[in-house]
Amino acid sequence: KIDSATAQLAPNRKSFYLTFVVTEGPRYRISDVAVNSSIRHLPGATLRPLVPISKGEIFDGDAIASAVKAISTRVQNMGFAFAQVEPDVKQDHKTHTAALTFRVIEGPRVYVQRISITGNTRTEDSVIRRQMELAEGDPFNETAVDTSKQNLKNLGYFKNPKIKVTPGSAPDKVILDTRVDEQATGSFSLGGGYSTDLGALVNLGLSQNNFLGTGIDTSISGLLAQRGTQFNLGVTNPYFLGRNLIAGVDLFRTN
Repeated sequence: KIDSATAQLAPNRKSFYLTFVVTEGPRYRISDVAVNSSIRHLPGATLRPLVPISKGEIFDGDAIASAVKAISTRVQNMGFAFAQVEPDVKQDHKTHTAALTFRVIEGPRVYVQRISITGNTRTEDSVIRRQMELAEGDPFNETAVDTSKQNLKNLGYFKNPKIKVTPGSAPDKVILDTRVDEQATGSFSLGGGYSTDLGALVNLGLSQNNFLGTGIDTSISGLLAQRGTQFNLGVTNPYFLGRNLIAGVDLFRTN
């Protein structure tokens, strides 16, 4: 627990010192771990190996969060799209132990009504939608929303993509409001030097990871020297024919 928090102005009167007094408290160990499922044909015992913590170990909040994610993913992959995992922690303050119970229940049936995309001033909608783990009409899945957000971050096209879940036109429908903030995806390089084989040389390079907002990677480079030249052109489509298939071509000329 945090006993106190104080702010003190620094002598130069340009900053503050923040002091937090924290009491760590006793450590708790796990006294029992169980997974209970209220879904038919889905016994909790089959999901127990997904919990990365055992009886006698130190209580670990990160391990509990990891277990919830692992169980949710496994259950949803088995076809239970609306299943929810709720962790229950019962503490015994006398023995400093905690019993963990993960309850797997059938959640409310909610579907994706619409996926709206805003902020993409350059990138095409299709480039963003193919990174979404959900489509309009699919059962809503919180794990898939988090994965979709991470997919958008991994592209490197946007600064801080966000997906906000808002109510739809009916209680069983939601809208995924996806907002992105475009950032620069190109780079330019310029270099020079001297080679015993080629003599004085100049090297130029230009690359674009999101050419014209299509998600296609392009690059062009050239080397000009006293006794030689080299030109390279590369184009790579990471979703050839709209599928998860990479296709590319590289052209070069060397003298």
